[in-house]
Amino acid sequence: MSTYIQILKRRALSGRTDSKLAVHELCSAIIDVVDPYTIADTLPAVTRFLSDHRPPPVNKDLIFDLNNVSVESQPIVIALQVFGAIQKGAATSMDIPRLKNNTILHLRNNWADIYAWSSFLVHSFVERDLDTHQALSEIGYEVLRTVLEVLSTLQMLGAIRSQEIKAIQKAGDLFVCVHLYALFVESSMESDTIWAVDEFSGRMADDFLKDWDDLWGEIYVRNLQNFNPLFIPAIARILCRITLDRL
Repeated sequence: MSTYIQILKRRALSGRTDSKLAVHELCSAIIDVVDPYTIADTLPAVTRFLSDHRPPPVNKDLIFDLNNVSVESQPIVIALQVFGAIQKGAATSMDIPRLKNNTILHLRNNWADIYAWSSFLVHSFVERDLDTHQALSEIGYEVLRTVLEVLSTLQMLGAIRSQEIKAIQKAGDLFVCVHLYALFVESSMESDTIWAVDEFSGRMADDFLKDWDDLWGEIYVRNLQNFNPLFIPAIARILCRITLDRL
């Protein structure tokens, strides 16, 4: 691990007033890092941000500009960066058994914080866009892409199982809504994100077939009953394609 990343990690964990900026710089620094051990070693520092800074109340009137970050929106930008770091740490540890096990335990212990921020982001930006415009803005798309990739990677890693989802009220609804929203907007997603939609759909299919009666059946039915009927045809087309691809 480079000295620079070590310094940023210590600052991020310090609890001082500059720790928030250190998390921002640390997430930026590991974008180009390829060593899985270095990336995994930074996870405690970046996930600490999610527990130290609770998400604000859902505010669908919040004005947010990725190119003009205000003091109010800075924690949201950093949370999105942290999610990117989590996704990278989980993905790069998959082929190293000991590292994978440590990463699973760490992310599982931080699942409540990951869920809380995911829920805030989806409700504040994705659902606001879809309710108002039936399409996603730049920030709505970025939020959906980021949360989708994090949830998909956590499932692929095995960090989040049915018992973790059942342990938090509405966590299952978040998985289902993110899945349905991603299916609706898949045609507008970048090619490097569509893999996550398909992978997430496949894993959701495997999970809900296994736990349909105990968990997923009621959640899917409840959310589809409240879903905007304008979205259903697009979702049905994508589900048919995914089903045919899996045959």
